Order: sequence, then structure tokens, then C-alpha cells
Amino acid sequence: MKDGEHTPKPEEVGEAEEAGAFAAVPCLAALIETILRLLPFDPAASFAVLELGGGTGILAAALLARFPNAWLTMLEESSPLRTAAERRLSAAGARAEVLGRSFARDEMPRGFDVVVSLLRLHALEEIARRSVYRSVYAALVPNGMVLIGDHTRPASTGVQELYARTLPPIEGSRRGLLLANELPWLGTVGFRDIDIHYKNLDYAVYGGRRPTAVDFRLVVEEIEEKKAPPLPPRRR
Repeated sequence: MKDGEHTPKPEEVGEAEEAGAFAAVPCLAALIETILRLLPFDPAASFAVLELGGGTGILAAALLARFPNAWLTMLEESSPLRTAAERRLSAAGARAEVLGRSFARDEMPRGFDVVVSLLRLHALEEIARRSVYRSVYAALVPNGMVLIGDHTRPASTGVQELYARTLPPIEGSRRGLLLANELPWLGTVGFRDIDIHYKNLDYAVYGGRRPTAVDFRLVVEEIEEKKAPPLPPRRR
């Protein structure tokens, strides 16, 4: 963005801004396909999905088409984007709900099997993202998954320069997620099975799973097994 131009607030962002941002992502289709393929459900399964900042509904539409019995709730604070999303998702009927909330500031609804996000978290400050991870954990049922497709950045300056030469120039600043930070933060919140599932230069899909009671029991059993055996009684 040029000096002196107005930076749109989240609630002011419209279809043109989102279309321009998404058009600059060379692997957008791969990000979406990776998220869909990692959902641990049969195509006919019924499950509940929460999408953070769903925009005009690009990911939501693809998900509901792939899983015709899934239910999706989208949190989107931009009124123009909500209107566009409702129009795009109208064929899904009651299976799609678009709420005018900020996923970063407002309380998230709970009881979801999956939480997904596409190109939204990198716009938040680090402290806000850590708070979002805690809210996502609470929004998921045990064994629920979070899958995030977003813009990332390498930890190495040399790799950053390499990417700058490889990728086409994009107007405006682009903040990327440092996965070396994001993955441990997920672990600190309590997620398990954390991994980077897809990476294409400075774009990635990563996520984790909220553990179940069985997971916690296995941890306790493992700790018990590692305890040193009791010392034999001393002979007199």
C-alpha cells in the first residue's frame, strides 16, 4: 500500500481486497485441497466445522461441496465479505451459518470437530495469535483438529532473500508466520500431533489435534513405566 492510502479495517475489507490478496497466492488451490484432504472424515460423514475469518466463503464452499453432510459456522466481521459469503454459500442452506464476529476479539462458539482458517492469522500480532490458539482449543471437542493454511516466513535471512528473488513482487507489506514459533505455541496450549502438512515456499498448512482422555491416560501410564523400580530391601 502506498504512503497516505487508507488501510482498511477488518470490518471494511470487501470482495475486491480479498480477491486481490488471494490472486497473489500462487498455491491457493493446493492450500485448500490440503486442508480438505486432511479432514479425518468420510465424504458422507456429518460433522461440525468452525472457520476463522472466512471472507467470501472460498474455503467454506469447497468444504461443503466435498462433504455434503457437514455443517459449517463462519466467523467474519466484514459486512461486505459476509454478504458475499452468504451469497456464495446459499446453496448449502442451513448447513452454512455466517456470523458477524471477530475470531480474534470475540468469544468463539464451542463444540466443533474441526477448526479451519485460510490466509487470516498472519495479519494478527503474535500475542493475539496465541490467544486465538487457546480459543481454538476450547472450541474443539476432544480429538478435534485445527488446520491452518497461511502465509509464512523463513527463520533464515538467507532463505528470505532467496524467496524474495523467487516470488513475484507484491505491493504492500506482508507479514508471515514463523512456524518455528507457531508450532510450539500450539503445543503449549495442549495440542498433540502438531505438524506442517504442506509447504510451498512461504505458504504452508499446519495444525494439530486436541487430545482425548485416552491420550492423557497413556501419558500417565508412560510416566509410571519410566519410574525407577523400588530398591530391594536391605539385608540385615
